[in-house]
Amino acid sequence: MTTISQLPKPTQVNKVVPKNAFDIYCNPQQKRLFVEKIEKIQCFEIDVRTEEGIDEVLKIIDRAIPYPILFQLTTGKFKKGMISKKHPHPNNEDNSVIDWTFKSTWLLTMLKSPLS
Repeated sequence: MTTISQLPKPTQVNKVVPKNAFDIYCNPQQKRLFVEKIEKIQCFEIDVRTEEGIDEVLKIIDRAIPYPILFQLTTGKFKKGMISKKHPHPNNEDNSVIDWTFKSTWLLTMLKSPLS
């Protein structure tokens, strides 16, 4: 079974997306959430400042990108996975409509290999 951190190399983008790239999709309150809740954004991986209260920010990112995104959220020594099923918005091709979202619970990551 493949874990989030063992994704195939072709799926890795290794490009940082600036938080302000989502400003056109946000109201002022939502923009503030990006500043308060997100440390940095990378394709498929997001380093968050807190485990709580980030769902609204993630929905904005997910609606703004038209293809499926597997998010790997990291804070300290915890990780969480999230992916949404979505389809194009019928009246706005720049947005997607999220049908449903699967997300794991926060999982403790192993800092050292068990074989070490």
